[in-house]
Amino acid sequence: MRTAIIGAGIGGLCAAIGLQRAGADVTVFERASALEPVGSGLSIFANGLTALDSLGLGDAFREITTTEARQLVGGQRRPDGTWLAKIPDGAVDELRIVHRADLHRLLLGALRPGTVRLGTAVSGVCSDGRTLTTSDGPGRFDVIVAADGIRSKVRASWPADPGIRYSGYSTWRGVTAEPVDLHGEAGETWGHRERFGLAPLADGRIYWFAVASMPADSEIDDEYAEVQRRFGGWHAPIPEIIAATERSTVFRLDINDLAGAVPTFRRGRCVLLGDAAHAMTPTSGRAAVRRWRMLRRSPPCSNASRVTRPPTHPSSMPHSRPTTVCVASAPSRSPGALEPWAPSRTCEVVRVRACETRCCG
Repeated sequence: MRTAIIGAGIGGLCAAIGLQRAGADVTVFERASALEPVGSGLSIFANGLTALDSLGLGDAFREITTTEARQLVGGQRRPDGTWLAKIPDGAVDELRIVHRADLHRLLLGALRPGTVRLGTAVSGVCSDGRTLTTSDGPGRFDVIVAADGIRSKVRASWPADPGIRYSGYSTWRGVTAEPVDLHGEAGETWGHRERFGLAPLADGRIYWFAVASMPADSEIDDEYAEVQRRFGGWHAPIPEIIAATERSTVFRLDINDLAGAVPTFRRGRCVLLGDAAHAMTPTSGRAAVRRWRMLRRSPPCSNASRVTRPPTHPSSMPHSRPTTVCVASAPSRSPGALEPWAPSRTCEVVRVRACETRCCG
C-alpha cells in the first residue's frame, strides 16, 4: 500500500512508523528544507506510553525520560506560592516530561532511510484523495494522510472548513540552559489573566511556559524582558528559572484552535490527522498523544487499511468509542468506498486513540 503523509511533525512521523511496520510503502513530505531542533516540552502520561509501546518505541522513550515528576508535589498555586490545589499521590506516577526535539529525533530514527522528503511542499490533494501535487510534481497513492497542522492547506481546500480562531491568550515557552532546583515542587501558578507552568526534564533542566491574555498579533519588542516583567516577582523558583533561560531561546505563540467542528476527517482516500483535524488549545490536554497511531500487530492485508471514523466534534472524542472504517476496501468494492468494519485478525489496524495527555502551555 503506497501511502503519502504530509508533514513531518510528531503525528505524521508516528503514523509513518506505524504504517511502515504494518508493511506499507510510506513517503513523508515535509516543506522545511531541514528539521531543526525546535520546541520545548511535552508531558506524556501512561496512555501516551502505551501508544509508544504499540509502535515499538516505548523502551527507547523511557531511556530519554525519567519519572522524577511523580516524586514532586504538584498542583496549582497563587503567585505568592500559596497552594490552591494539589494533585493526589499516585495520580501521575507514569508522567514523563520530554523535550519536543528529543522526541522528534527518536521518531525520525525509527523510520527507514529516505522516508522523509525534505524541502517538498504539497500544494494540493485531488478530491479523490489519491493524487497530490508537490513542488517536485504530482504523485499518486493508495492513501494520503494530511498531518499538515492547524493551518492545514488540505483541510482548507475541503468544503465547510471552519478555519481557526484566536483563544484570547498567548504563550511564551522556554527551557533552562542548566538544572534548577525545584525544591520538590512543580505544576502551575495562576495569577490574574496570567499563568506560569514548570516541569523537569531528564537532565535536570526545566521546561516552562508562561501564559497571558492579550489581543491577537500583539507586538512585543523584547519577549524575554516581558516574561521577566510579568512573572519575575512571582514565588520561587520562577525568577530563577527565567534567569537560567537564554534570552534568545524564549519564543511566544498566539494560541488558536479550530473555529468549529470539521464535518469529516476524510475525503476519498485522504484523511486528516492531528491539528489538521482537531486543533485545540493546550488546556484541553490531549494535543500530542491524540495525534499518535496505535498499531496492533496482526497478519498484514495487502489491499486494506483502516482508520478511525471521528465523532461529530473533537470535544466528544474522550467519551466516544471509535468506529473503525475501511479506507482501501476489498477489490469487489468501488474505489474509495468506506464502510463500518468489524474487528478481525486479517488486517493491520491503525486506530485513533482519544488518549489524554498534557501538552503544557
